[in-house]
Amino acid sequence: MNRIHLFASLCVAAIVPASPLLRAQALPEGGPARVELVGSWTMVNDEERLIRIDPGPELGNLTGFPLNAAGRQKALAWNSTIQAIPEHQSRPHAGSYSMRGPNPSPHIGEIIDPISRRVIAYTLTGLFENANRTIWLDGRPHPSDAAERLWTGFSTGEWENGMLHVTTTHFKQMFQQRNGIAVSPYAVMHEYFIRHGDRMMLISQIDDPVYLEEPMVRTSTFRWNPGARENAITQVDVAEEVPGLRQGDVPHYPLGSTHPEYADENKLPLEATLGGKETLYPEYAEKLRERAKLALTSAGPQPLPPAPKGRTARDLARPYRPSYENTGAVEVVPVQGSVYMLAGAGSNVTVQVGPNALFVVDTNEAAMSEKILAAIKSISPLPIRYIVNTAADPDHVGGNEQFAKSAGDAANVNAFYEQGARVYAQENAYARMTNPKGGATPLPAALWPTDSFAASLKTLFVTGEPVELIHQPAAHTDGDLMVFFRKSDVVVAGDVFSTDRYPVIDARRGGALAGVLEGLNRLIDIAIPEYNSMGGTRIVPGHGRISNEIDLVEYRDAMTIIADRITALVLENKTLDQVKAAGVTLDYDGVYGSTAGPWTTDMFVEAVYREIKTTPALWKARLLRNVPAAELPFLSTGAGPGAAGKKSAAVTPVRKGSGDPMEGKWVLNLFDSSYEPSSLMPYRREMIVAVNGDEISHEVSSWRRPQGNGSPLSTYSYKAKLDGKEYIVPNWGAKVTLKRVAPNSIARTLEGDVVGKETATFTLSADRKTLTVTAKGIDPTGVPFTSTQIYEKR
Repeated sequence: MNRIHLFASLCVAAIVPASPLLRAQALPEGGPARVELVGSWTMVNDEERLIRIDPGPELGNLTGFPLNAAGRQKALAWNSTIQAIPEHQSRPHAGSYSMRGPNPSPHIGEIIDPISRRVIAYTLTGLFENANRTIWLDGRPHPSDAAERLWTGFSTGEWENGMLHVTTTHFKQMFQQRNGIAVSPYAVMHEYFIRHGDRMMLISQIDDPVYLEEPMVRTSTFRWNPGARENAITQVDVAEEVPGLRQGDVPHYPLGSTHPEYADENKLPLEATLGGKETLYPEYAEKLRERAKLALTSAGPQPLPPAPKGRTARDLARPYRPSYENTGAVEVVPVQGSVYMLAGAGSNVTVQVGPNALFVVDTNEAAMSEKILAAIKSISPLPIRYIVNTAADPDHVGGNEQFAKSAGDAANVNAFYEQGARVYAQENAYARMTNPKGGATPLPAALWPTDSFAASLKTLFVTGEPVELIHQPAAHTDGDLMVFFRKSDVVVAGDVFSTDRYPVIDARRGGALAGVLEGLNRLIDIAIPEYNSMGGTRIVPGHGRISNEIDLVEYRDAMTIIADRITALVLENKTLDQVKAAGVTLDYDGVYGSTAGPWTTDMFVEAVYREIKTTPALWKARLLRNVPAAELPFLSTGAGPGAAGKKSAAVTPVRKGSGDPMEGKWVLNLFDSSYEPSSLMPYRREMIVAVNGDEISHEVSSWRRPQGNGSPLSTYSYKAKLDGKEYIVPNWGAKVTLKRVAPNSIARTLEGDVVGKETATFTLSADRKTLTVTAKGIDPTGVPFTSTQIYEKR
């Protein structure tokens, strides 16, 4: 904290003497000095324009970030195709980035207490995808660790020497830059809003030892813009953007990827572009001049302290990793509808309140029954009539007897073993509790379920709403249940999903990672976010905090990527020790990992390794759907199970460039380009041109996000000769003709039902760095259009 606080104080010291506004806006004597922030603001984008607006940061450009080895590994695994996955498309810019770019124009408003008429909060609205923020000024505590985390986080503010100091916690997993530089859910962000006349400086610090060696500090400048108005609130329209992507696909780059293109293009040593705190300081420039090689840090996530006792901004000023183990205390956390989560006892207990009775999912351990039942009574005095066990583990079934008898009127209820509630379990879980294999001792009969079923789905309509009991085969075990309260729109996931640990895979009881991934994808299918990946269906995990769909997606993505990494190493005949040494979980250990306790990171890796060794063909097929085949060494070397004695497949030589000046990658410069009507202006556009004799290959990718709506990605490609004849654009069914009209100019016609009719001329500048495309035509609806598109070579 000292570095940013000193910097912010120096900024204020420099402007306070010259600012009558600061003096005029001071509170009465004894109160902290404050200035007026309310109004509309527009970013003054004097730095990083191409990174923050368009075309955005290049893959592998991690410069300026103090990344540790975990943060670097996560960023280098990121593949932009992930943004075409439906569940990823509607993500807003999180609080870590929403005030940075591209082009935020926030409106700062006030929330006034209706009685005291004091300002109790500021609102920041008009942010990208409407992930708007509230900054509370009334001293309220930050939420429980069991509460849901948000894209916006939870922010509280206080005035310090004319600066508004904002502390934000409770983020979802998010990013600091739009090329995979991550922020963990345990990060803490400090911001200082400093106004001087019609300018406002925002200093932000993100403290995240999971992915950073030291806090990341950045500044942004805003100009007061009193005439500005916010755009209409719109919801992202999720669409199929890349045909062929299937449910569960997670595009990424494999372990060890480096992406040297940015370093090569800018003639920098690769290690200078991969982040790390040493690269941030002036002394590093001297090392570059001396061509001294930087030793990249191998340090992973730094250990985080336990949760503090208090919940104020000062208590939570530094990151910590919450513990969801049994604390001996029970906390009631409302979920939504008529559903509550009871946290603090280790595994979560869920209670749904009906008109005449309670429905409970999981009963925790017997030793905690008295405290949990007392907490349930604080929610409702109604009796417990229905219980579901999501698994046969002691921390899910231990309280069955006391919960079932808690109504105290067993004689008047259709019950079993003199219990006042019916207890449901999947047939395999029931068998393990009543008649376990291998000579193990059964659980006491009073803990046994009264009802079991073997079907994939059992439905009930009790306690005022429809309830689905969903069997997920071979996940944590082969007897897992997930419970869906359809009216309240809450799913209880059991141990198929936890926010604080790697999946516990009990292979001896039929568990498998493949089943966990299928279960997560099933949950993602059920869950529907209310608005731009926010709200909607809530998930109660077996362990951890309340979640929604995007938290499931993050967990699914992480486990898929780890499985793919282990699969690639198994196919290269690596041993278990070599797999562990490769750091396959390094970038996720700070969030889910553990070196002690009943389920460690090593135990998880061992379980996955054994499963993949048993069924390598299944996992290889998964891997090849997620990772570019060209990035996998074992495909070209022939390494892998059964590869001994085989000849390696011949590697197709890469064609060298033709030398044609139009060949290369071209990126649209939005600032110099013009479109009529202006609504045709894309969010981003790239072209790749390859020339082979008189034949041209042309690939175009356009991102269109007008006002945050529409399908972001559109692509087409074709091959055509420069002979004026018609050729087909395969995915559009259109016809294209090309003809060279000058040494530096090509004429094109494009016609089809999807594109309408267009004529265009491609003209290369004398210095061969700029390609100008002038186009005109009629779109498919009959509306005429023109454009002058300026592309820059990358």
